[in-house]
Amino acid sequence: MIAENRNNATSVSSVRLDKTMKTYDEFKTFYSEQLTEEFAQLEKLRKRNVCLTVIAIIGLLTLFPVTFMFVLTTFFLAPLAWAIYFACYFFIGGLFIKWIWTSFYKHFKYRIVHRILHFIHPALEYDPKKHIGEFAYDQSGLFLSKYNRFKGEDLIKGTIDKTTMKCSEIHVEDSDDESSKTIFKGLFMVADFNKNFQGKTFVLPDKAEKLFGRLGQSLQKMNTKRGELIKLEDAEFEKKFVVYGTDQVEARYILTPALMQKIVQLHKKNNTKTYLSFLKSKVYIAIALDGNLFEPTKGKEVDYLAACQLFEDLSMTIGIVEDLDLNTRIWTKE
Repeated sequence: MIAENRNNATSVSSVRLDKTMKTYDEFKTFYSEQLTEEFAQLEKLRKRNVCLTVIAIIGLLTLFPVTFMFVLTTFFLAPLAWAIYFACYFFIGGLFIKWIWTSFYKHFKYRIVHRILHFIHPALEYDPKKHIGEFAYDQSGLFLSKYNRFKGEDLIKGTIDKTTMKCSEIHVEDSDDESSKTIFKGLFMVADFNKNFQGKTFVLPDKAEKLFGRLGQSLQKMNTKRGELIKLEDAEFEKKFVVYGTDQVEARYILTPALMQKIVQLHKKNNTKTYLSFLKSKVYIAIALDGNLFEPTKGKEVDYLAACQLFEDLSMTIGIVEDLDLNTRIWTKE
């Protein structure tokens, strides 16, 4: 999983991540020449913010009894007014803590993430405030559950060799006053596919067969929301994924043995739920994540190891184009 790989990203290797991107050795040189001072300044800012956060929390807890007694002896407040007072008191303190860390993350993303992404692939654009929209999410057909909250960040877009792509983190929820259910949280990508086609093909994590065996296969056939069940010949792929589509022949045209192996490798590489759909000559890819990409950890030093992790996360994200060999154009696809 991309997020879990944070613990393993510190080993510097000269192995090239894919056909076109940079090596760790090249990144080490880039860091030494252009990022060392920037990271040193960010680490000072992080330590300052940690101190301010501790002081703010201690101050809030220390001053609360004093302000409470002052208000109690000076004003007569109804229960609702007391509730408002408590909420405002801690809300203001929380706003201060959020403000100092928002400034830190903004500095990190605009100054660091942008530069490392440009180092990996100069043609790509990055905007930490933007994200893939609801239209692309809905059009993918990957998640059919209703939702009422849709947010995201860290939009990356551009053309990698022959493939136009865009991706971002998104968080989709169905929420009400009592509970909140996450429909999807993670990395979402849209890219040109290397073949032309007309139908729809969906590759989803295989939950039913894994849990219920042959009964699971029957349950799969009953799920007709995305077309008919398509059985393929790759045993390893079939264990991990279930495929639905509107055209059996076209699904096999898209999901060649080579591509099925690449999808399995992508799943193993990230070690998390992976979803794909193929429609209108595009591929939609969703990779579930628990944490956030492209952000430093408050409690860890912002240093070379943190830079290596960011380099790996960015390389793995845009490396999906190479992982699925999308730049290899087939027949009439230009």
